Amino acid sequence: MRKKDKIILIIIGILVICFFISSSFSYAKYASNSIWNYYLKSKGFYFSSDMLTSPTNVNNNWDGESTHFKVFNYLNDSLITSYDINYKVTCTIEGEATNYSACKLNGTDSNTFNGILSGNESCSVDGLDKETCESSGYEWQYQKAIKDLYFDIVPTGEQEITGLNVIIDVETTSPFKQELSSKFILNKGKSELGSFSKKYTMFNNSDILTITNSYNEDKCVTLSWNADDIRIDLDDNIVKSYNTDSEGYINEVIFTISGKDSLNLTFYRTDSDNSIDENAFDLAESSECQIT
Repeated sequence: MRKKDKIILIIIGILVICFFISSSFSYAKYASNSIWNYYLKSKGFYFSSDMLTSPTNVNNNWDGESTHFKVFNYLNDSLITSYDINYKVTCTIEGEATNYSACKLNGTDSNTFNGILSGNESCSVDGLDKETCESSGYEWQYQKAIKDLYFDIVPTGEQEITGLNVIIDVETTSPFKQELSSKFILNKGKSELGSFSKKYTMFNNSDILTITNSYNEDKCVTLSWNADDIRIDLDDNIVKSYNTDSEGYINEVIFTISGKDSLNLTFYRTDSDNSIDENAFDLAESSECQIT
C-alpha cells in the first residue's frame, strides 16, 4: 500500500473515531437528562413553561413593550407539584446591543428575579375545608400555580433599538434543580422604528406647519411644496438650506429635527380663501445635513 493511501486511511479512521465519540457524548448527555427528568417526575416535581420549552421565540412585530412568559408547577390536570418550587430568572442580552440597552425583569431594576411557585391544596368546591370537602363527596386536590413573568428592554444609549437577541434562563433552586431556557429574537416592525408626521393649522394672518420626529435620533429632512399656493417665512435658525422654483420662490427647505421632538414652520397662503392642509407638503428623510 502506498504511503499516500495509508495517510488517507488514517485520516478517515480518525474522523470515524471522532464521530463515534461525539455521538456517544451526545447520547450520554441525552440519557443523563432523561434519567434526571424521570427522577424529578418520580418525586412529583413538575416545572414547565408556555414559551421556554422552545429553543427560540421570534417576534418580528415587537413594539418595544414588555415580553411575557409563564412558568407552571404542573404538566397537566393530573400531574401537579404539591410543594413549593423556588426559582431564579436571568435575562441576558446578546451582542452589541449590550452597549446601549439593558434587560429588566418584572418591573424591577435588575436582570435577575427570584420567585416561588407555591404548592397548595383545596377543595374542588370553594370554601370547604378538607374534612367537609371529602365527606361531601367532593375532591380535595392540589392546585396549579402559574406565575406570569416579563422582561423589558431599556435603552441606555442614543442608538435606536431595532432588533436584538435576549436569553431568558429560569433555574429552580429548591427542592430540585431544573433549567428552562429560550432565546427571544425581537425585531421591531417598520411602523415601530419611528416616523415623521406633519400637521397644518390655518390662522387669519399666517399658518403653522408642525413637523414631528418620533425616532429616537436626530433626522435630516427635506420639505417641499408648490410655491404658487404657499410661501414660507424663512427661519435661518431652523433651515440649513433651500431651493427655489423657476420664479425664484422657495419651494423646498432642508433642516434637522431632533429625536422625539417637533418644530413649527410659518407659511402664508397666496390666496387667503384657499384651504391648505398637510397633504400640500412632501416630507422625506435626507442625507444633505451634517448631523453630529
